[in-house]
This record gives sequence, structure tokens and C-alpha cells, in this order.
Amino acid sequence: SDQSLAAEGVIVFYADPRVASGKGASYAWPCYRGIYLSEGEDLAEAIRWLGEQPFVDKERIGLSGYSYGGSMTLWMMTRYDLFCAGIAGGSVTCEREYDTIYTERYMDTPQNNPEGYKLSSVLEGAENLHGRLLLVLGMLDDNVHPCNSWKFAHRLQNAQIQFELMAYPRTKHAYAGAHHYQLMRDFIRRNLKLVSETHPE
Repeated sequence: SDQSLAAEGVIVFYADPRVASGKGASYAWPCYRGIYLSEGEDLAEAIRWLGEQPFVDKERIGLSGYSYGGSMTLWMMTRYDLFCAGIAGGSVTCEREYDTIYTERYMDTPQNNPEGYKLSSVLEGAENLHGRLLLVLGMLDDNVHPCNSWKFAHRLQNAQIQFELMAYPRTKHAYAGAHHYQLMRDFIRRNLKLVSETHPE
């Protein structure tokens, strides 16, 4: 997929925040009781650097993510005005709607950390969405409950923000296939305004 995008003139860029560095617990502690905050700052710094490069059009930077990456995509698009478009799939939008084993490992309990849960809620920033969004979910998701995506979609609708949504009726948390691939590719071509001999505007 990355090679195919590169063939159409897209620069494919990966950046891990410090909590994903694999350097031990001391690097992961900043996200304890407040996920997305430190990761968002790190990714924003990386994207600002990217936008300063002479070979990059900073007005046409998009991002995508799935599962935690989908949550991070929504977080970045609602807190930073750095992206023209984004694709978020299987996203947790409210930590209260995810399983306790994972959530409380990083967030503590809602009773002990109410402010952290509020700050880390992707839902709380929905009305500040920057850029075009494609929201994707599996209707039979047995990991991230579909209500996460529905709640985010409802917030966008209430804020009069237009977006695109694709729901796969018989799909769980992991989904792929020709339809999903074409969906993402068409969204990228439209919103990053790609022009090529194969796919002219």
C-alpha cells in the first residue's frame, strides 16, 4: 500500500511518539492518567518538521490510523490544525467505552482520575475537527464497540460538520479487502488532490 501511494507521488511518513519508543517504562510514564496528550505533542512536532521540508506541501498532509491509531488520528484532527484529511478506523473515542484491563492500566479508574478521563476523551473535541474525515468501523467489532464511532459521528452532526462514514456490516475489529482498500485510496486521491497519468483529476 505504501509503495502504491509513493508511485502516485505521496510521501509516506511514519513517526512514533516517545511512549512507543520501546525504551522502557520511563518513556511510557508521560501518558499515564492522560493518554493522547504527550503522544499528540510529539506527533505534532514531527508533522511541523515535515511541513518545513522543501519537498513537502504542508497544505496537503493527511494521516490515517486504525484501532489506537484511529483514536490518535481523531485526537490529532480535533486538537491540531495540521492536516487536510484523515482516515480513522475502529477508534476508541471515549475511554469509558473501552475494556477496563487496557484502559485502567494507563488511565487508572474513572473514579480516581475524572479529570484525566475528560482530558483524554476524543469526543470532547469533536466540534473542533480540522480537515476532511473518513470514519470507518466494523459493525460486529468485538474489541472497540461500535458505539465509539456512533457517538463521535453524532457529535459531528450536532456541530454541523460534514464527514464520510463507512460501516462494514459483517466485520469485526480487523477488516481489509478490496472494498476497504479502494475506499481509502479514493479518499486519499480526492482530499490530497493527487494528479497522475493513471488517475487524473
